[in-house]
Amino acid sequence: MKLKIFSAIVALTTLLAFSTNIYAHPGRLDQNGGHNCSEASKAKGLCDGYHYHNFKDVPAAFWAKKEIEYLSYTSIIKGYPDGTFKPNHNVTRIQAATMIVRALNLDTKNRPDPKLADVKKGQYGYDVIATVIAEGIFPKEAKFRPHEGLKRGEMAYVLTHSYDLTGTYHGQIKDVSGSLLTDVKALAGNGITNIYPDGTYRPYNVVNRGQFSTFLARVIDPNFRVTN
Repeated sequence: MKLKIFSAIVALTTLLAFSTNIYAHPGRLDQNGGHNCSEASKAKGLCDGYHYHNFKDVPAAFWAKKEIEYLSYTSIIKGYPDGTFKPNHNVTRIQAATMIVRALNLDTKNRPDPKLADVKKGQYGYDVIATVIAEGIFPKEAKFRPHEGLKRGEMAYVLTHSYDLTGTYHGQIKDVSGSLLTDVKALAGNGITNIYPDGTYRPYNVVNRGQFSTFLARVIDPNFRVTN
């Protein structure tokens, strides 16, 4: 019984974090990352750069503030009801899947049942999970592990398969091999991620919410990308 109650609390917390919109939309972003606002919004100064969501725990000097606000403005992320984003918390696999589904505007209806051992039809997140598996964004496995933190290696697979990224990186990557190396090279080659100075990618490190927001913003909008 305690386990069921705990699972319900985890699911509810995740749902609130990525589905509660506590701000009104003053306008939207154009393809260049600039605001396409109404005259009323311009008069309020809402079109002068990224000034849309001011999450209480994402201060002006926070390293990923612009990327987080960009995704928030485009309704890919919504934050928590208390006005926080919790950027240093691990991003879970279901949270990452939800962000990708929103970013790509994927239809989650009538998807094939992936027959997972840990997420059944009708349970929280099932439709999103069935969608990302059907689209080949997440690999089909026996379990989805929705509330586990997304690792950097998994993130590379997810982003390259979401956006069909190709490319190469000519530097050394010591700790990645096989098909994952192709994915990591595509990310590094497109300025989505940096390789660490010691030549590692660290595929087993878990990605936090601020980091995943940054990676996704770089995929969607080249203005956020870095140089390797």
